[in-house]
Amino acid sequence: MSRSETTPGEAARRGSKALATARALLPECRAALAKGGHAALAGERELAAAHGVSRRTLQQALHILEACAVIRSEQGSGNYPAPEPAWRALPQGGEQLLLLWPGADRRGFLFEEMRTGLDGAAVAADAELVVMESGFLDAGALTRKFLGRFGGVVVVDPPGVMLVAQLLDLTARPVVVMEHAVRDLPVVSVFEDSFRSMREAVQALVALGHRHIAMLDREDWAQANAAKFAGYQAGLILAGRDTGRELVRLVPVRDCQAAVDRALEELWAPAARPTALVCFNDAPALAVLDWLGRRGLAPGRDLSLIGSGDSAYRQGLCRTLSSIRVHFRRMGEIAALEALCGRRNPQMRAVIVPNRLKLRASVGPPPSAPAGPACGR
Repeated sequence: MSRSETTPGEAARRGSKALATARALLPECRAALAKGGHAALAGERELAAAHGVSRRTLQQALHILEACAVIRSEQGSGNYPAPEPAWRALPQGGEQLLLLWPGADRRGFLFEEMRTGLDGAAVAADAELVVMESGFLDAGALTRKFLGRFGGVVVVDPPGVMLVAQLLDLTARPVVVMEHAVRDLPVVSVFEDSFRSMREAVQALVALGHRHIAMLDREDWAQANAAKFAGYQAGLILAGRDTGRELVRLVPVRDCQAAVDRALEELWAPAARPTALVCFNDAPALAVLDWLGRRGLAPGRDLSLIGSGDSAYRQGLCRTLSSIRVHFRRMGEIAALEALCGRRNPQMRAVIVPNRLKLRASVGPPPSAPAGPACGR
């Protein structure tokens, strides 16, 4: 076994230690509150040394405290205790967490990254993750007795709202839904900030001088992609650009190369053809790169291109594609801890995880524009 590998026993011990560390940090949180004002906890290295744990275990403990509303984390500033009346109970340990997972035909690399986050957070909270494929559930599979075994439920990409409503009827424990905002139901929705990130992508292209920015959107108009289209429109509006749909083409999620070829042939024909293109995820963006290559065109020179997910870069498929990095692993961690910490909320609560735009060589100034500042890598 390599040093980087971890046995289930080692992971369980580290998880138990993370939960114990979270409990041990509670007095320090109360001490910081007693100081009043804006007192932060000590830094991560100092806390890890004081409690005799690794920095990774300490970070897991802080994630547990954040999920339980004991602390709030401010990037670049530190961790600050929240008012004690807002605190929720820490996980008890030894619980089971039910994960309703989409079928293999609906999963991909980024879902597996999300699963890594779910697994890691469950271990940190000393919980066992029990996985079922939601597509194979029948009405009799979910009963009050069955769901009573679990400390919480996480549903990833649910096949319908009816499944979520059924879960709420059968359990009093928290229900967390990932990648969807479920209104009018008392669940925690964990999803990416696709609106803001797509708006920032369009604004970055406008800043480089692009005036005609097209979009390849998802054919089935999923909820997350509705937010991406709204972000695309918002970026154009803020730049004073036209927001009509003549530069938008719909393509399927899978087997999209032929559809992307047709969309680009349509977009490339007019005199006012786009100089930049944003895509709902990396799959159509890779298809665009293939289309450009077959025509002797270069991304970043003849057409600037931005995908979403950053899966192509992380999988080593393409190191030059600009993309919106979606932190699926962190989303999984948040979902697991939200399901295991505290009581069900009386109404829907959204936890929006920010994305990060990664500009690489596939983005540059428009062909007719003078060279601008170099884009980040």
